[in-house]
Amino acid sequence: FGAFLTGVIIQYLGLRPVTALTAFLEIVLGIMFLIRFRGKKLTLKNQEGFTS
Repeated sequence: FGAFLTGVIIQYLGLRPVTALTAFLEIVLGIMFLIRFRGKKLTLKNQEGFTS
């Protein structure tokens, strides 16, 4: 899906903005994954606290 999206962006906008867009998307996705991962870790810690 990512490759398809990149292809569409290249067709409509050309090659120049693609690198900036992909970098921006990667940063956003990275932040989202970090938040989700930290959230899961926190819930796991809370569950451990309740069981002990």
